[in-house]
Amino acid sequence: MRVVVMAVDEHAPTGEVWAVARGLATDPVVVVTPRPDGWWGPDDAAVKRVLAAAWDAPGLLGALEAAGPVDVVLWPATDLTVAARVAVARQEPLWAGITALGADPAGGVQATQPLFGGRVVAALERPPGGTLHVGIRRQAVSALPLSWHPDVSDVVPPAASAADPQGRVTVESRGAAGGRDLEQAAVVVSGGRGLGGPEGFLLLREVATAVGGTVGASRAAVDAGWIEPERQVGQTGVTVAPRVYFAVGISGASQHVAGMARSEHVVAVNTDPDAPIFRYADVGVVGAYEPVLRGFLEAWRQSGKGAV
Repeated sequence: MRVVVMAVDEHAPTGEVWAVARGLATDPVVVVTPRPDGWWGPDDAAVKRVLAAAWDAPGLLGALEAAGPVDVVLWPATDLTVAARVAVARQEPLWAGITALGADPAGGVQATQPLFGGRVVAALERPPGGTLHVGIRRQAVSALPLSWHPDVSDVVPPAASAADPQGRVTVESRGAAGGRDLEQAAVVVSGGRGLGGPEGFLLLREVATAVGGTVGASRAAVDAGWIEPERQVGQTGVTVAPRVYFAVGISGASQHVAGMARSEHVVAVNTDPDAPIFRYADVGVVGAYEPVLRGFLEAWRQSGKGAV
């Protein structure tokens, strides 16, 4: 199986894609990176070529042209907008939100794709032949560690002649730092409609700072304009897998649960004792969030503990 890995950087999204590639590829992998000084994985023998390319459709089209015949192009979930443009330009299919990927005995590709907030898991199959683009869902697999080597000599610039048939479209990346902050956090303190307004997130930020975490939100809070969209956790937002997830004033709709289901421990605070979020909680507190969190903060500070 000939595989190309789209390696954005050394952080977890690329590490997850690299882990999938190592389990899928039968030939050395071609790596495409925006870094002109090169990229290398944990096992140099696993990499065939490194292609430096501008991280836009024209640059990546040129890189894939230079890569030669390929069966699967693996993309991090953070770059699916560009992936879609490249796949359309090459008239090749794209599978997004994939949580598992493997080869079948006949040389085709099999995958799983959660749908409807994870309540249904689709089994996808593609026979051998042609190129398939695959977006690996964030936090779906354990990332392999990566390393960068500025002295790599086998960096081949892509062909400069590739044209982008979608060149009329300009893609702007906004809020990437917030999303990555959430994805990598060991503790996430999320708030929902139950906070009653944007001022509730001030207290959540105070809690997050005390425990060494970061702030997330439900879609309802984002839609209300209480917090920036890049803080949204859920099926249409960021997928997280922290050690501890605080769900404060969040009812626990399936869309939200799909983004935090891989948390090691869940702490839920809600005034509704029948809120669905309590089904997923290791610790559940029924009550108004403000006195609960202020009591937690006081006890945490008195304990002298730092980050979780």
